[in-house]
Amino acid sequence: MTSRTTSISLLAAVLSLSAIGLVAIPAAERGDVPLSVVEPTTSREVARFSESWALVIGNSAYRAPGYGPLPGVADDVQAVAEALRQAGFGVEVKTDLAKADLSLAIDGFIDRHGLLDSARLLIYYAGHGESRTRSDSKRVGYLIPVDCPSPGKDAQGFKQKALAMDQIEVLAKRIEARHALFVMDSCFAGTIFKVRANADRIPPAISDRLAKPVRQFLTAGDDGQTVPDQSIFRRYFIRGIAGEADVNRDGWVTATELATFVHDHVTDDSHGTQTPRDGKIQDVALNEGEFVFKVGTALGLVGTARPIDAFPPAPSSSDLDLSSLQAQAEQNRIRKGWQEWQARMQSSYEKVQKLAADSDLPVASRRQAWQKFLENYPQENPFSQDDRRLRQLALAAIAQLDQSADKPKDIDKSSNTEANQEVASSMVIQRTVTMPDWVKDPTRGGTIIGSYGTANKKLSGLQFQIQTALQAGRRELANTLESKISSIWKNWTREGGELYAKETRAIAMEMIEYVARIATNQAVENLTPHEAWMDTSTGDLYVRLEIDKVLLAELGKRIVDHTKKEMEARKALLASTIESEKAFAELETLISKEFALTKTPTLGKAPWASATGQDQYGTWADLTVGGVTQRMRLIKAGTFTMGSPADEAGRGAGASEVQHQVTLTKDYWLGDSEVTRGLWQAVMGENTRWYKADNDRPMEQVTWDKCQGFFTTLNNQVRSGGFSLPTEAQWEYACRAGTTTPFSFGATITPDQVNYCGKYPYVGAAKGLYREKSTSVKNLPANAWGLHEMHGNVAELCSDWYERFLQNAVTDPVGPASGTSRVIRGGGWASEAKSCRAAYRSWITSSDNIVGFRLTAPVQAGP
Repeated sequence: MTSRTTSISLLAAVLSLSAIGLVAIPAAERGDVPLSVVEPTTSREVARFSESWALVIGNSAYRAPGYGPLPGVADDVQAVAEALRQAGFGVEVKTDLAKADLSLAIDGFIDRHGLLDSARLLIYYAGHGESRTRSDSKRVGYLIPVDCPSPGKDAQGFKQKALAMDQIEVLAKRIEARHALFVMDSCFAGTIFKVRANADRIPPAISDRLAKPVRQFLTAGDDGQTVPDQSIFRRYFIRGIAGEADVNRDGWVTATELATFVHDHVTDDSHGTQTPRDGKIQDVALNEGEFVFKVGTALGLVGTARPIDAFPPAPSSSDLDLSSLQAQAEQNRIRKGWQEWQARMQSSYEKVQKLAADSDLPVASRRQAWQKFLENYPQENPFSQDDRRLRQLALAAIAQLDQSADKPKDIDKSSNTEANQEVASSMVIQRTVTMPDWVKDPTRGGTIIGSYGTANKKLSGLQFQIQTALQAGRRELANTLESKISSIWKNWTREGGELYAKETRAIAMEMIEYVARIATNQAVENLTPHEAWMDTSTGDLYVRLEIDKVLLAELGKRIVDHTKKEMEARKALLASTIESEKAFAELETLISKEFALTKTPTLGKAPWASATGQDQYGTWADLTVGGVTQRMRLIKAGTFTMGSPADEAGRGAGASEVQHQVTLTKDYWLGDSEVTRGLWQAVMGENTRWYKADNDRPMEQVTWDKCQGFFTTLNNQVRSGGFSLPTEAQWEYACRAGTTTPFSFGATITPDQVNYCGKYPYVGAAKGLYREKSTSVKNLPANAWGLHEMHGNVAELCSDWYERFLQNAVTDPVGPASGTSRVIRGGGWASEAKSCRAAYRSWITSSDNIVGFRLTAPVQAGP
């Protein structure tokens, strides 16, 4: 998620930049397929274009001082190029252009395709950009070639190498093609086009006026803003030209509609930190037309999702020189159409809801009904949030059905004594059971609640364990454990072998019976939800649960005490020899390990901990601040191979991921999740205006500098904390959790494991869910060391300055002593799968606010 620092990433600039090292253009990518623009109501042709060409330029591997690499640009270039092919353009792609190459690329592209009046051109540029105030006080934007230094490092070199937008204006006017669109995925300064106000973005109807010449511009942000390397703008640009920006549903996406769609969505997703701008060149001879994309494409490659009943087309007009009154009338007509569409969506939702409530219907049929609802209403209503709320409710219903299909029916504890025994027994035997971290809702009088996304998922897993664990546990004790016990005494046969075998087996069986007796006499209350409610404003479902944690602790204590008592009694029957003593010691270790009920080691090494313990992942310690708890995992020291092999798909260019051996000599604590909004608020006493709710979601959009303030405040609040950001080496070591594959889950990932953009899966994998936002922490599976969401959800800051890897082995690396940008890892919810790999690296400046973070703390010496 490297930022394109006040970058002018001319994203889809339909200018006509021609690139050096042109790729061959297959027949399917030819741009000489005619496009006929037809007025919808009369089918009258209002414009015809003989050719459609796009030049896509991506600058990623910057080599001059002051500008860092942009790994995300490579993704942008490929995705946008493919989207433009689907939209009927012939596409030429150029990458990593120096100043001379960039100028030649533009001129060459214009010479080949821009001198024909009936053509239309699109130029896409992704890379660094800069905004500067010249000596004449004019604010100017610049495109940055890969060999251009920053003005702070080499002012003269910058002036010689940077390509001013004034030069782009000259090129725009040199183009003789009727239509040209310049799209810039970056923040942009300059006066070559007049920025259009939101109120002026009335979607134009298809008319004769559309055919007039035009040079239009669309930028990803305003001057002074920062565009992330993992581009939000690019995603909505692609979605817009594919048809989602067709507001008036006439089968065409005009540049004005595209600009409105991109502006609204990017502004929303970036929480106002990125506000796209658009306009036309300030030349009356070149600003009357309107660039247009055909929905479904001229080649018939892609269709567009539409409401079942499309809106009536806009009224036809030969001049369409709308007065403000006519413009308002057109806006009202469009708004009314969306209101009618929203009413149909609400009606459909209620019908599906009623159908899905029929428990006699198979789960698959009910799920299919909800899925059909989502397929029929994929559009974003520009005038309301109700459509998003209904989609969230539908997705929650599907998730609930999926969970109910995967688990047995709930236990009826009131009528089934054996079930009670199984519940209690499984809680002792099954080592994977952990209680959710509940929060108190003051609006419900302190009732213990949890959101459906986290609570019910953990609950369903617990219920499944309850119903299966006792049988598995008893088999383990009667068979597996007995076999292990036998293997122990077989190693010590010189003294009392047969008696030893008999008595140790008796201990194992006694343990089984003792667990059952405890279960008979103890009740476990309310393991299933007995209260549930829906927050209709957000679509969040809440459940109330209560579990007697004191009882669980008591059960564990009784098992340990009873086992020790039985072993001591039987030990007296055996010959007191070295072999017997060693064997009993080994047996004690085995039983303690199987039940995870050993006395927790003294954790003076975590003086800040409110609680400590062990589970199947190892040792944990809880940090609690203001009633909010963050679980920390003990990561043991070790050696691993950092980086990725040269043939790993999606690998970063150059030396950014070169493999090398890293040794970490010290244990450390690492948060099992990203820092949540709730913890941030508990520590800092404040929250950003965007995060007034969803306290279990990760804190996002924090800068490196603000993180330092967080750590200072936190370390002043807790005892001997020493909390900070992890080093890059600590982060990757923990993320891999002993694996060497691209992901800790294996060779690939799915949206069920990682929150990323499922539309862009890892090589060979199928497309999947794109959630379009972060999820609650610990809502997805943990890796082998108990760490959640190390891949995806939100990109995470590390403490290191960014630099390229060297091949030599290193010990306890902390990165360079200084630099211009900080390392980020893991990818986020908007990232493609390959950007979520364990080895993937990117960077941001200290002032960029586009990421989250995770806590680490040193293991301190204790008693």
